[in-house]
Amino acid sequence: MKRILFILMFLFIPLAYAETYTSLLAEGYDIDPFTITLDTYTEYISETFSVDSSTHFVLLSSMNLKGLGTPSNNEVWVRIKVDGDIELTEKLRVVRAANEEGATGTQPIEFDVTSGDHIVTMEFLRTESNNVEVNDIDLSLIQTTTNAGGTVRQQIIDADYSYTSNSFIPAFNWTVTKTIDSPTFITTKQTVESSAPSTTIEHYFENLDDLHTSPFWTRFLEGASDTGSAAGSYIETDDNPTHDYTIQSKSDKPAGTITVNSTILDLDLRDTNTYLINNFQASNASTYLDNTITLSAGSHKLAEATITIQDGTGVLLSMTSSFESTAGPQTPVYIINSSDVSCTSKKERDLSSATDVGNVFIYFICDGLTVGNSYTFELWVDNTVNLEQYDESLNAFEVNGFETEDPPVPVIPEFSDFGIGLIIILVGAGIIFIGVKKRKV
Repeated sequence: MKRILFILMFLFIPLAYAETYTSLLAEGYDIDPFTITLDTYTEYISETFSVDSSTHFVLLSSMNLKGLGTPSNNEVWVRIKVDGDIELTEKLRVVRAANEEGATGTQPIEFDVTSGDHIVTMEFLRTESNNVEVNDIDLSLIQTTTNAGGTVRQQIIDADYSYTSNSFIPAFNWTVTKTIDSPTFITTKQTVESSAPSTTIEHYFENLDDLHTSPFWTRFLEGASDTGSAAGSYIETDDNPTHDYTIQSKSDKPAGTITVNSTILDLDLRDTNTYLINNFQASNASTYLDNTITLSAGSHKLAEATITIQDGTGVLLSMTSSFESTAGPQTPVYIINSSDVSCTSKKERDLSSATDVGNVFIYFICDGLTVGNSYTFELWVDNTVNLEQYDESLNAFEVNGFETEDPPVPVIPEFSDFGIGLIIILVGAGIIFIGVKKRKV
């Protein structure tokens, strides 16, 4: 009797908390490259998907644009439709030179669909006679539903603002209202213009309550006719309640107005069941607002993180990086890959001179992962001459495909007359009680 009471005492002492995990339902699409040849909207991307109930989606995309032909101020525009309805019309960036190549992508969008089959299309145009190649295209559709049947809080807000300061100011503020404390994934895609002849902008996220900050992103603008594309991406990995964020912003010129057209996505990484969506946030310890690193020509690993898969079949990886050539023109290539699984994505940015500052970003889904296995993801850069690396952000969270086939019905084996049952009781103190019983006949 005393032994039983001793065991029961430990059953009700929560000495350790066992986290329960889930993953967001999502699908990734690797799109073949194409060339924009017309100055009217033309469909180049079409992807179908199916859901069995009314569903809320977020769409993220990233790609490279490469100018073809003679130099010009060639604007590239995109229009996204879902089932024929326009969800987004956006100027992606200006391609200014022949063979100029740079990363861009669409602002995050959200939409709702009913049960059944649906289609997402992307239409592009260029404003000048020179064609534009689009390559290294990643498209991600993310549900706000989890694999455990819960949902996550999410919002997309327009973040259009302007500023003139050459020191950091909280240029755009917003509130993240939560009912469940959770980590938060935040990303923004910005289209930036300046009235100054040339300028370099710097931005970063800051939690105004706990003062946590993201890696920063920066970009050079040649002049008033230049339209730049830049992005910030960050996971605040600790559990946060309702709090306020800002985008701290500045330019390096005291004169001239910076105009930012952007959209912010913030997404909880804990669902309505309070189950955690496993995640990571990584950066290089030597790069931050007050410190950069100089990289000689070659291949360099900037950041890495290892994740042990708890529930998903993949991860959504997000990256942003900012950099400057210190020795003339070059086109650095930024790559996310892993030696543990076959998946990779790359983006590049042409730097026209030793004063040009570029930004690249990636959103893509790496799938084919196995629960219980660990995977290390790395961020690399290949550069041909010396490169000044300003800062970078590499992050990920677990996802599970929503267009998979139904699993086979499991086969239940027959037990012999004297089968053995194991009853395992896990308790916070780490005690395991095993009972072995003989089946009655």
